[in-house]
Amino acid sequence: MTQKTISQQTKKILTIIVIAFLATPTLTAQDTLPAPRCEFASAYLDGSWYIFGGLVDSAQSKYIKTDDIPDNDMWEFTEGNDGWLEVADYNPPPVRNNHKMVEINGKLYTFGGEGTDPDNFLRDTWVYDPATKTWTDLTQSAMGDIPNNVANYGLTVNNNQMYLYGGHSRYNSGGQTDEVTNYLYSYNTVSNYWQYISTSNQGPKRKGASVETNNGKMFVWGGRDENNTLTNSIWEYDFNTTTWTDITPASGALPLPFDDAGSTVATVNQEYGMMMFGGVDNPSNTTFGLKLWFLKFNTTPNTVVKLSTNWESSSDGLKMQGFALASGYKASGDTCTLTVFGGRDTLWSLNNRFARYVFDTTFCDVYEYDTLNSQWVPQGTVGILESQIIPKVKVYPNPANDIINIEFDSKQSKRFTISLFNINGQLVERKLQKGTTVKTWFATKHLNNGVYMITISSGNKLLFRNKVMKQ
Repeated sequence: MTQKTISQQTKKILTIIVIAFLATPTLTAQDTLPAPRCEFASAYLDGSWYIFGGLVDSAQSKYIKTDDIPDNDMWEFTEGNDGWLEVADYNPPPVRNNHKMVEINGKLYTFGGEGTDPDNFLRDTWVYDPATKTWTDLTQSAMGDIPNNVANYGLTVNNNQMYLYGGHSRYNSGGQTDEVTNYLYSYNTVSNYWQYISTSNQGPKRKGASVETNNGKMFVWGGRDENNTLTNSIWEYDFNTTTWTDITPASGALPLPFDDAGSTVATVNQEYGMMMFGGVDNPSNTTFGLKLWFLKFNTTPNTVVKLSTNWESSSDGLKMQGFALASGYKASGDTCTLTVFGGRDTLWSLNNRFARYVFDTTFCDVYEYDTLNSQWVPQGTVGILESQIIPKVKVYPNPANDIINIEFDSKQSKRFTISLFNINGQLVERKLQKGTTVKTWFATKHLNNGVYMITISSGNKLLFRNKVMKQ
């Protein structure tokens, strides 16, 4: 065998090794959160939350002003693991923002969005398989009536088919097109087939609307119309009759006109409906909504309520955030859990805030993710607690069996909120006490064994936190 032959074989072997290495996707544990971003896609699947792409601040600091650039990174957060994990894949989709992502049969699908060419939005179809942690480009093999280049659309699922509605269409092929649409397309993931849906009447032209499906109907809430005007109207599309209906309540509560808000379908206080949070509520993009709104399904007349929360006075507003909600989940006290990541703040800077809101119709508590200890803790407890008001708190017995006692003396007569949470930040029970000497207790006999959290707050100040064991 000649030296040249050996050299050629060696090169082939090395090439195969390199290709095999690149083709093996891995998850890399991160000590920090994903870089600050907005306009990204997110989806919830089997206990994991995935975010993909978006406009990203590469400096990873909201305090350093940089040019926001689209990215194509993929991140996964799974409860009980090491926090955020970046999915490393040798074949990700091109960079993009203002796109959406949905889960169908254990896989994540996305379409289009804004890329690097401002004159042409994207028109490609991709699927991500969490089992193999790989992306697959379905664009070339896709058939049927493929949507035009579009971004800022609504994306949802009905009967295991993906539906794309409206959005901002822009492309420069055979003539400039730049419009807000009301087109509706379905996508069959099995046959890789797109179909334009001809409706009985015209739906609203919308971009940046919140879109969800439930019980054979699609709901389109808010967004901007073809004149770039914000709206708070609610439209319903019936998949069976192919008919659009304006179901905006004639009276009662409604959010200000908005766009780019997050939404999901959820159960709140035994009511089932569409939840909407955040977004832009000013035409000049200078103010962001911090309110949590709920559209009750199957009520006559249609009913919208504002869920009472205590974060509305916060200056750290979120815009264009992605979030995941445990749909249909109800814990003790009819509480729900809302998880929020990223967006823009009131200074128009990107952020990577990762927060969990545990709320009911009366209270709201905020948890933040402690990356060093890989757990959710009450907001503000990573830093210094304002413990001078109640310098010594007794929590006993710890570990607890049937009951746990909380006692403390306060330097000031105040109204105190004593809360018991499980390790996932879900409220178990809450008690209100007032005065300078407080003695209260929680029954723990009925609780599962494990770690819980006791917090004491007054107003918007967290005064005390302590872990307790139930065994």
